[in-house]
Amino acid sequence: MNPIISVINNKGGTAKTTTVINTGDALSRLGKRILIIDMDNQCNATDILQGGMEKPFVKSLYDLIDPRGDRSDNENADIESCIYPTVNKKLHFIPNIPDSAILSPRIVLGGESALFLLRERMRNYALNNFDFTFIDCPPNVDVFVISALIASDLVIVPTMAGSKFSLNGLVKTKAFIDDIGDRYNADLKFLKLLITMVDSRTSICKTIVNAIRKTFLEHEVFYQTIPMNTDFQKAEVFNQSIFDYRIGAPGAGAYMNVAEEIIHSIKSKNNVLNP
Repeated sequence: MNPIISVINNKGGTAKTTTVINTGDALSRLGKRILIIDMDNQCNATDILQGGMEKPFVKSLYDLIDPRGDRSDNENADIESCIYPTVNKKLHFIPNIPDSAILSPRIVLGGESALFLLRERMRNYALNNFDFTFIDCPPNVDVFVISALIASDLVIVPTMAGSKFSLNGLVKTKAFIDDIGDRYNADLKFLKLLITMVDSRTSICKTIVNAIRKTFLEHEVFYQTIPMNTDFQKAEVFNQSIFDYRIGAPGAGAYMNVAEEIIHSIKSKNNVLNP
């Protein structure tokens, strides 16, 4: 199976979008075909992946998950019209637009069946055409996140090393993933936590990293951490991945290691996807 991976955390500033963009780019540089879906109506992933160019999208995530939208007789035609290439030939994306925020009440009013629209309209095509699909989720727990988890196989949770509140949030986020799995998607599995924004010079970072590794099982936390690195912010200013901005940056090496860990985890633990 070519996994669909949601990247979630119920708070902002944990490097979710940074993780989606750079892990996806790293995997594409390892020869994998990647699809990134921007579920966040702040559209940060979209801005980066379209290279900062102001060009209109004919179709977007809005069209894919709108409960009131007209559907084509050809299911693949619907999703194909929402997928766009990037400068990297192996990396594609489904953009988002700010107007998608108005879909939240429509999905709520549509009942549980509306929560499955992303899965029904995207999943088969993604599994058959891409090696990995990443869903960049909003920084909260809402219908968009629930829809993403229903469509996914695995979940990565980035967490900021410098926050003393991060540990409690992680436990609650993992419980939320388990709840969605129990109720809506029996195939959903928690993959790993990714510790981001690590400043090894500070004692608070070391303390929190150690606490996370003691709280969770070894296989539930990426061995690789993501360092605090201003190159990430600089890359985002230019709407680039860390690899396009400065391939020799420490952050680029870190995300390449994360990509390799993901491949190794899935290859060596078949029960992650097929228990």
